Amino acid sequence: MMIKILKKIFLLCMPKRIFMVNGSRDENKLYLTFDDGPTPKITEELLKLLAEYEAKATFFVIGEHLNLSMEIGKLLVNAGHSVGNHSLNHKKFGSLPLGQQLSQADGATNIIDRLPAKQKKLFRPPQGSWSLSLIMSLFIKGYQCIHWSYDSKDYTEQTVDQIINKFMERPVKSGDIVLFHDDSHKCINVLKVLLPIWKDQGYTFERIV
Repeated sequence: MMIKILKKIFLLCMPKRIFMVNGSRDENKLYLTFDDGPTPKITEELLKLLAEYEAKATFFVIGEHLNLSMEIGKLLVNAGHSVGNHSLNHKKFGSLPLGQQLSQADGATNIIDRLPAKQKKLFRPPQGSWSLSLIMSLFIKGYQCIHWSYDSKDYTEQTVDQIINKFMERPVKSGDIVLFHDDSHKCINVLKVLLPIWKDQGYTFERIV
C-alpha cells in the first residue's frame, strides 16, 4: 500500500511535459477526454453535442478502431479536437512486457499519422496502467503521457443518474482532466446534463495540446 502511495506522489510531481494529470488550476478550463473510440454513430453524436457548447476535447483512440473508422477520425480533426493514442488494440497493458507496450503505442501512432492534420503524440494506456519505465521510454520516443484527475466511471454499471449525482456531490475543479468513454451512449446522456451546468459555471472546454 505504501509503495502505491509513493508511486502516486512521484507521478504527480513529474513535469507536465512528461506526465500530465491535470491542467492549470488557475484557469477556468476543463479538459474532456474520451477513451476507446472511435465508435460509429456514438462518436458522431457526441461530436454534435460538443459543438453545441463550443467544447473541444481530446479523443484517445484505439488504433484498430480508428483504422476501421478513419472518416470519423477526420471528423474529429476537422472539428478541432485532439486525437491521442490509446494503444493499437487495447490489450491488458499491465500484463505486457515493456517492448510490447511500446509496440502497441507505435502501432496506433502509425494509424493516427494518416489523419489529415499532424497530431501531438499524446498517450494513455488501457486501464491507466503506468510504470516509470513505460513513461520514460515514451518520453524518449517523443510522447507525452496523459492521465486524468476526475474519473466519470462511465464504464461501470453505474446508471446515468448515479454518475450525474456523483458529479454534483463532488464537483469538478478548474484544470481537471475528465475521463469518459465514447463507446456507449452513457457519456452522451451524462454530458447532456453536465455541459450546460458547467458552461453556466463559467468553464470552457479545451483540448490537450
